[in-house]
Amino acid sequence: MSASVYQLSKGEIKLKFNLVLPTSLLVLLGNSFGLGAAVAQSSQQTPPKTSPTDVEAAKQKLGSIMAASNMRMTTQAPSNFPVQAYKSNVTQTTFINSTKGSPVANLSICTKDSPETVFQWYQQALKAAGWTLRIPSAKLMAKLGSQGQLFMLDAEKEQQGIKLMCILDKATNGTTVTVGWLKNR
Repeated sequence: MSASVYQLSKGEIKLKFNLVLPTSLLVLLGNSFGLGAAVAQSSQQTPPKTSPTDVEAAKQKLGSIMAASNMRMTTQAPSNFPVQAYKSNVTQTTFINSTKGSPVANLSICTKDSPETVFQWYQQALKAAGWTLRIPSAKLMAKLGSQGQLFMLDAEKEQQGIKLMCILDKATNGTTVTVGWLKNR
């Protein structure tokens, strides 16, 4: 993996063509696809160039890396993704899934809406779709010191698992949502 493709910045990874991947996706990718060392190495690199030629080269390099890692990335979730994608005030969507091995996927959405609004929407959508939810208590969230800034849950249904996080984006006052999915064995 070429370290020049990634830049580590304040808990997220930014790809050369302005695609923001939350830290939770880094964990999913690192654990599922063995990318952790390459991403850690990239934090020592200079910021990427953003000319159109550099952007295109980065896209091609990323495509090669993902194909070699048996991953696929698109700008929207497929219709068969078991979790509905949040649609209100969305500014960016990224979907990454495995193409071989254990089935895993990650949906990342940036929206202008508040973390609490997005989280409540997902709670209702998941319950309506028959998912069993586990939500950390308010007491635990208070201990984390993230009240109003971080909401998370785990969900299960028919041998599938979901990890959902809604995090306040302090730069935009919007939300970054990550929905990690895996098929339980």
